[in-house]
Amino acid sequence: MFTLFLLPLAVIGLFEAELDPSKNKWVNAWLSHPDQGEADVPEYRDPAVDGADAAKGLQISRVPFAELVKVFPDTTHSSDAVIVKEVKELKAQIEELKQLLLEKNGSGF
Repeated sequence: MFTLFLLPLAVIGLFEAELDPSKNKWVNAWLSHPDQGEADVPEYRDPAVDGADAAKGLQISRVPFAELVKVFPDTTHSSDAVIVKEVKELKAQIEELKQLLLEKNGSGF
């Protein structure tokens, strides 16, 4: 097995070592996507329909991008942080209910 893979891996290693990105910019341009890094362009969020489909009144999406994003989960906080926050809120509500019960029933049980 060693002999079988030695030659191809050596050739690949030499090729990778000699493939300098500064020399081969055309390879990077060829392999990279033309829209790379332009994710926040408004035309990509709500694209318009062209041609015969636009004449028919067709749309890509009936719901605008802004409304779709509203129902996405909040990814800025981890699920653990959300759970801890909810537990703290529940503890505060329980404490408030205890205080209301104490006020309603008197100072002692």
